[in-house]
Amino acid sequence: MAASPEYRTIFEIGFRSFPWPAFLNPSFCIMLGIAFYRFSARQFFKAFGFVAIIVGAIFFLLTSVSLIPMSIRLRNAYVNGHTTVIEGAVEDFHPMPALGPSKESFSVKGIAFSYYVADFIPCFTNAPPLKGPVHAGLTVRVFYDRSCIQRVDILK
Repeated sequence: MAASPEYRTIFEIGFRSFPWPAFLNPSFCIMLGIAFYRFSARQFFKAFGFVAIIVGAIFFLLTSVSLIPMSIRLRNAYVNGHTTVIEGAVEDFHPMPALGPSKESFSVKGIAFSYYVADFIPCFTNAPPLKGPVHAGLTVRVFYDRSCIQRVDILK
């Protein structure tokens, strides 16, 4: 009787995979606006601070409205078993180029996966760029739902 292969999980969709960096720019804009509004003596800089606070808050709200429901929906699909599993070697691996668009792709047993490295989505994106864990010939087990890679396991 052959033992089943042992895998190690390197990515799983959830709280840790949420794209937290997407909130950095709006937060920075809000903090900068607060500093200008609070500590400036001139009316022009106070007005600039107020506008920066409003713009930052709008972008923070838009980011929240787009990312949070998508992340919850994708995580619930994974938790509730709405996923397809495929095991095999990574084939046709096309890493992101050193310059230019950061799109990567690979396939496992003819199923193609494509994503932008370090994109603001909760799905797998092989980050960090140029040193991600997926490479050609690696034996993986991929859990996916449509275009979202929900979990990646690699053979120990």
